[in-house]
Amino acid sequence: MTKFSRKWVLGGKSLMTVAALLGLGGVASADVKLPSVIGEHMVLQQGMPAPVWGKADPGEAVTVAFAGQTKKTVAGADGRWIVKLDALKATPDQKGQAMTVTGKNTITLQDVLIGETWICSGQSNMQFPLSGSLNSKEEIAAANFPMMRLFTVPNKTAFVPQDDCDAKWVLCSPETANGFSAVGYFFGRHLYQTMKLPVGLINTSWGGTIAETWVSAEALRKDLPEFIPDLEKALNPNESYNKAIADYKNKMVEYDANVEKFFTMEEDLSGAAKTAAPDFDDSSWKTMNLPGNWEIRGLPDLDGIVWFRKTLEIPAAWAGKDIVLRPGPIDEVEVSWFNGVQVGARGKSRTHDVQYWNQTRDYRVPGKLVKAGKNVMAVRVSDSNGQGGFWGAPAESMVVELADASDKTQLSLAGDWKYFVEYKLPVRPSNPDTPNRPSLLFNAMINPLIPFALRGAIWY
Repeated sequence: MTKFSRKWVLGGKSLMTVAALLGLGGVASADVKLPSVIGEHMVLQQGMPAPVWGKADPGEAVTVAFAGQTKKTVAGADGRWIVKLDALKATPDQKGQAMTVTGKNTITLQDVLIGETWICSGQSNMQFPLSGSLNSKEEIAAANFPMMRLFTVPNKTAFVPQDDCDAKWVLCSPETANGFSAVGYFFGRHLYQTMKLPVGLINTSWGGTIAETWVSAEALRKDLPEFIPDLEKALNPNESYNKAIADYKNKMVEYDANVEKFFTMEEDLSGAAKTAAPDFDDSSWKTMNLPGNWEIRGLPDLDGIVWFRKTLEIPAAWAGKDIVLRPGPIDEVEVSWFNGVQVGARGKSRTHDVQYWNQTRDYRVPGKLVKAGKNVMAVRVSDSNGQGGFWGAPAESMVVELADASDKTQLSLAGDWKYFVEYKLPVRPSNPDTPNRPSLLFNAMINPLIPFALRGAIWY
């Protein structure tokens, strides 16, 4: 799992679901309209009837033409209409086709493919982007699969089922795959490379969310009545809820100011060399035994900036030779110094460049900085969410060694480090508009996709 994730499983196995109900509402409009999931570049599921639906004027005649089929219907009294294309057959070498939807107006959707379409849903393990995966630069650069199509549902909540969402189908490319679900991408790539057929992936995920928020109110009332009290509260906001939302917005103004201060302090290294210098007096600092995230080493619930310093005894034979510092993964953003000189850095919180939390640091120190006897490694770590610090490596892997390996001796970086909390970020205000309430994400992030034909769904 990722560092932010919570796993939700039933009976010890990952939950697998397939959406199969129709839910459309709202006010009909004069022109025939389509939901965003019925759009250009989409992949229609092969081997089963493929619904196409939308809105029009009550009683308006609607015709859908695609792949040699023509289907006709009439919009109902509420303006809703639906047709089902007969089962379509996918071929490896197909070209995108045009779909025409005609009512009082005409909509033409270009580049529609036939293949295998899946929903990718769940919490942060599914939302986790390709940009945060191992070897992300290489994976993103290679993500050029125009026969794979991606559709990402935005993170929103709703008290009632929604007809549509603000999203669109895009071709899989390094630019579009970068922020797409890593699990979804690798799953879809495997399907495409194995089956040699177009693949459609619908990413509808939200980190840290509970299972029941993804389930319809109708299903909860019918099959899980224990959720009914919470369901009623979630779907019927009262005056106290509205006041809580207003209070939250006011508190967020202050919190955002503190976040800006955190960003500014992280980026300001003007005085850092003094704190990183070997002769800096850290006698008043506390001691922390590493590895181990700082939450379990004496700084519970801390987000902010923490300095660490460790004195190393360098053998005389190593003086003047290049060495390599291997402190292991550092969570999340870090700058490292050796004897007061910066030798490495990873990440930047302001731009959310924080995917290095589980990646080891290997920093080469030039021999001119290495002297016999006492030397100091200093690390300034900033973390704005979840765990922080030196927590991702076994103690025996946290070492210092000669770069040329002429001496196999290793000096341990595990054990006691001096530390000082430079800045503590206040706790983020709790949002009363949390997605973790029954049915809210079903309403906003699943219902707009129904009844799109799917092969199935992966849930993480």
